[in-house]
Amino acid sequence: MAKATGVRWYGHVLRRDDGHVVRKALEFELNGKRKGGRPKKMWKMQVEKESKSVGLEEDALNQARWRVGVGEIAVRLG
Repeated sequence: MAKATGVRWYGHVLRRDDGHVVRKALEFELNGKRKGGRPKKMWKMQVEKESKSVGLEEDALNQARWRVGVGEIAVRLG
């Protein structure tokens, strides 16, 4: 289940208050442009993709459901 640790942590952060520093850091966006080429694969985008793949879009507040979903992701990632 080590590969699903990022999704588990993401759920923990989503349950924090909106004003918490970790939640603010998760939602922080930098201004400016990147170099040309392929867009970077961002951690947040990957975690959102994995959580959507098992139907966890808005289940972070339901810890029991979130844990089941994280387990499903861990099985998929092998």
